Amino acid sequence: MCSSDLLIKVLSELDPNLNVYRSGYEGGYQDVTGAVKCRMVRDYHNPDEWWYGSHEALDSVYDNYSVEKTEDGIIIG
Repeated sequence: MCSSDLLIKVLSELDPNLNVYRSGYEGGYQDVTGAVKCRMVRDYHNPDEWWYGSHEALDSVYDNYSVEKTEDGIIIG
């Protein structure tokens, strides 16, 4: 099951009036304030660089990364 299928499944089982949160910068949680569809490069960052997320938005990539590793995604903010 891909992550979007899992998210849709979980959300479909919840009360539609339930709030959705995202992690805060240094702790706690914040309201989700938006969502943007974008093209993502999967597994772009080296796992040893733990301070980066695994993936990167294609428009932030400066090299000629393989198109096979890109996919549509949604970034929540």
